[in-house]
Amino acid sequence: MATLKTGSLETGAARTASSPPAAPTTPPPGSPTEGDKDQVMKYRHVVVRRTGGPEVMQIVEDELPAPISGEVLVKVLAADVGFSDVNIRRGRYPGGPRPPFTPGYAIVGAVTAAVVRDRGPVGAGQVDVTA
Repeated sequence: MATLKTGSLETGAARTASSPPAAPTTPPPGSPTEGDKDQVMKYRHVVVRRTGGPEVMQIVEDELPAPISGEVLVKVLAADVGFSDVNIRRGRYPGGPRPPFTPGYAIVGAVTAAVVRDRGPVGAGQVDVTA
């Protein structure tokens, strides 16, 4: 499953988005088509709304946020969800995020959009991130 993540260039703070992988010649599900440029892109992601076992994880669908000044949009090619994420979900990780949150903080992906302060949108590239 491909994942999209937007994050701050300055703080590393990130918002996560997931969508099924698309064939190179087919636009991803929920992406605007030539005839409908105003259509909002959607994504699916896991949200932990309270601490507990695996049953507290929910898959939700949201609108894909466009990057704002100082942020990038990354199509995630690989993500690490490890034991620390399990402990965070259980509420047993000191200093971890409080619910609601999306698990998984280390990613490798491709920048699909970026907005740099005082420069506007910039080109795409490869990236690896630990938020």
